[in-house]
Amino acid sequence: MKKLTLLAATAALALSGVAVAGPSYTYVDGGITIGDSFGDNSETEGLALRGSFGFADIFHVGGGYGQGDLDGGKSESCFDVTSYNLYFGVNPAITENMDLVSRIGYAKSELDADGFNDLELSGLWLEVGPRAMVGEKLELNAAVTLFTGEVEETSGCTNCDKDDLNEFGFRVGGEYYFTPAFSVGLDSEMNGFFGDAVNIHGRWSFGNN
Repeated sequence: MKKLTLLAATAALALSGVAVAGPSYTYVDGGITIGDSFGDNSETEGLALRGSFGFADIFHVGGGYGQGDLDGGKSESCFDVTSYNLYFGVNPAITENMDLVSRIGYAKSELDADGFNDLELSGLWLEVGPRAMVGEKLELNAAVTLFTGEVEETSGCTNCDKDDLNEFGFRVGGEYYFTPAFSVGLDSEMNGFFGDAVNIHGRWSFGNN
């Protein structure tokens, strides 16, 4: 079902032929994340702040900061989560209003546990997918994502173990522009490290880069 959802979103982007300018890559946004962490009635809630800067027409750099809580459900574990990420991206145009976006970045999350060992997650991530304006006010986007890194206990142990972590997932989303500068967006992530999540944000865009 998830694969069909991604294919349908990609097809909608590919069929878009509206002659409007492409999306901006210079913006700041902030919002909330609500997710299903690991099943068993577990939940993730948090706030996120992100930014991107576009240059030379086809390049952009960006980063993000997040703060939230991860509730382990039946395990009764609870973590305060602080996350950071930095990335470099390319966004060549496929059509007048659609770009193929590729990003590679570094991400780190610190999980401060209540009554459990603290954890640190770090590694590289890659995402590839289309981003398109399907009208003057509506943007659609999708991406296949890959994360490869490790999880390490950082407290409560003398010889802390490290475990490899490799996650493959995808994301679909949209952005509605009330004005060329201000928009509200929603996207859904599937199979991420913190499970399935919905992100809602407000965004302020600068120019067309």
